[in-house]
Amino acid sequence: MAAVLQNNKQLDSAEIYINKAMDVQRPVFAEGYSSLASYAKERNDLKSALAYYKQAYKETPLR
Repeated sequence: MAAVLQNNKQLDSAEIYINKAMDVQRPVFAEGYSSLASYAKERNDLKSALAYYKQAYKETPLR
């Protein structure tokens, strides 16, 4: 769903969708933070994008 919203340039709605999904799913999944980083990057909010990418890295399980 978030991908469809992103494709339609509805980044705010996509971000809300991802945040709600992350609230439901514990532990938080790294893909959610990665998606939020992508949306921030599309908005040229590079500071937020970097913060989200760092959070995604922290949430990535070691294999």
